[in-house]
Amino acid sequence: MASWRDTTSATAQDDLDALLNAAIEFAEQQLVEHGGMYPFAAAVSESGEIDILAFEPDEGEEPEPEDVLENLRVAARESARSGRAAAFVSDVLLEDDADALRIEMEHRDGVTFEIFLPYTSDAETQSIVFGEMAAADGEASIWTDGS
Repeated sequence: MASWRDTTSATAQDDLDALLNAAIEFAEQQLVEHGGMYPFAAAVSESGEIDILAFEPDEGEEPEPEDVLENLRVAARESARSGRAAAFVSDVLLEDDADALRIEMEHRDGVTFEIFLPYTSDAETQSIVFGEMAAADGEASIWTDGS
């Protein structure tokens, strides 16, 4: 079976690898510091810099994660011309009730996929232990019309 890497430019591969690493690192930080997290986005700019777009609710505010994700997608679509890649990260429960990160990856070159990364919290070491990563086909939500 062919990998997405077989048909993707080296630049797109590098962008997505760096984006995935930054997204996992930020998610881990949020989980350790807060015990949970709101969805967030990460983006690779035209110059290759990675920016994290995180939502900080006001005190007492508890928006629905899907609403936060949709707002992040709207912001990403609005800035699509100045970016090369985007990732949307959310904290989900898998079918076996395991906690996992869901990372939706998209590159303007047409590459889309989702990563599911199970994790557990180790209270003793105040760290996150990641399980085996799984990938699935994704759907374009930013670069859908050649933008």
